[in-house]
Amino acid sequence: MIKNTLRFLSVTVLILGLCSCKTPPPQDTISVYLEAPERASSTFSKSTILMPVSEVQVDVLSEPVVTIDTLSSCDLKEMQIPGTDDFVPGIILRVRDECALRLFHASGNSVGKRYILVVNNHPIGFSHIYRQTRKNDLFFIIETNKSGAALYDELKKVEFQLNQFILNYRKHWHRT
Repeated sequence: MIKNTLRFLSVTVLILGLCSCKTPPPQDTISVYLEAPERASSTFSKSTILMPVSEVQVDVLSEPVVTIDTLSSCDLKEMQIPGTDDFVPGIILRVRDECALRLFHASGNSVGKRYILVVNNHPIGFSHIYRQTRKNDLFFIIETNKSGAALYDELKKVEFQLNQFILNYRKHWHRT
């Protein structure tokens, strides 16, 4: 009788110990939304996003085109603005291959529109759609009041934070 009770208690403690070791999923989110067409039909649900620095209101489709689970990494990069000699610093988000077709289709009818980058429910940047997306890289201009060296410091912080969010997401879901 005592042996069975001890066995039961040992198994119970073991189960409780294993259950308490499970970490909760990361709460950080990264999403990319597509700007809604001017004449969005009633089949499209849309919402309005207010950009933080420019205070421009952008109507976007309610469902994101890209979410944290389809991202592989991000990098700080300078990109030439098409049709100009100007370069602008920003963040490149690398999208995993399984999402590339979704980007291709989403951008097909959206030339002239924007992708909006939202982190933890706060818009932080935008990407102009100049042509149909054929690569897995999306370049975002991050809205900030900073310029010069302070701008690059800010972008490095954003790059680090986004990569941490992506890594934490992958660590958690590959472990469970």
